[in-house]
Amino acid sequence: MAVCEPGLVHIAESIGRYGAPETLERLRAGNFHEVAAVATRAVQELDEKELASEWKQSGARLLIPSDLAWPSALNELPVPPIALSLLGKVEITELALSIAIVGSRTATSYGIRVAEDFAAALSDRGFSIVSGGAFGIDAAAHRGALAARGITCAVLACGVGRSYPVAHSRLFAQIAESGLLISEVRPSALAFRSRFLVRNRLIAALSQGTIVVEAAMRSGSLRTAFDAAELHRHVMGIPGPITSPMSAGVHRLIAESVANLITRVDDVVALVSPFTREHVEHPLLALLSRRQGITTEELAHLGAVEVSQAFTALAELMALGCVVRDSRGAFLLAPA
Repeated sequence: MAVCEPGLVHIAESIGRYGAPETLERLRAGNFHEVAAVATRAVQELDEKELASEWKQSGARLLIPSDLAWPSALNELPVPPIALSLLGKVEITELALSIAIVGSRTATSYGIRVAEDFAAALSDRGFSIVSGGAFGIDAAAHRGALAARGITCAVLACGVGRSYPVAHSRLFAQIAESGLLISEVRPSALAFRSRFLVRNRLIAALSQGTIVVEAAMRSGSLRTAFDAAELHRHVMGIPGPITSPMSAGVHRLIAESVANLITRVDDVVALVSPFTREHVEHPLLALLSRRQGITTEELAHLGAVEVSQAFTALAELMALGCVVRDSRGAFLLAPA
């Protein structure tokens, strides 16, 4: 990630065939296809001490495919990331039940309100919210999740040590405080145009479904929707006024059966979580009560499971309406 652009097919194929260390040596030797020439120059000029210092100063964590926490969903991509840079107080495993909300940067007031409302309501149902940190719909989705005290993740086109757009510096700080910033470039990396399109595939892969709130006919969020469809994820579109150019792209997705038309959060839950409360028989349910809340750590201890497993189970049960949170954030059985 420090020496090549995300999404380079030849680099990914080499890592898959020879492993990362040998690929690095091949780059140093200049033994590579011409499309990797920039990466070859970068690795030859790489200052490893400077890079280590940059990582330390940013506070970012490095995640590689061999790590236990690596999301297996990313391996479904035609060109998976070679590494991820993470900044935030939650683990990436807490994104096990996630919905992406994307759309236009120049959103209307209708789109902003819908994105905020859906993000907040989905957070209340136990879903993490994934988006791209951009103006418009992305920012509204992040803010809606934060307002509901949910977990939100921003997948950035720049490094996690930068704020792009700069106007979202405070928003990114809030996300890092209670959620996660993710990038597949080094912490100090700038946001180039090509990186926005490439990062969209990560938003799609990290989520069980992608909601497009508003998108013009040439919106980049349509690329995220098509990426999600290619990965066999649920794609959902929220209709808007037929007179609004900002809804034309969404209407196209729905008309071409790429996206399911949704108007309520229950529509999302029905698609992503096909089981109803009556069908749920989860062993951890027996450890919950309606009177006294329990934390994720306490549930993991009582159920003799990993904390990450308990969190995933609780998120799924919340999505089904079986579990709710009290004012302290502890978990309770939902009222019958």
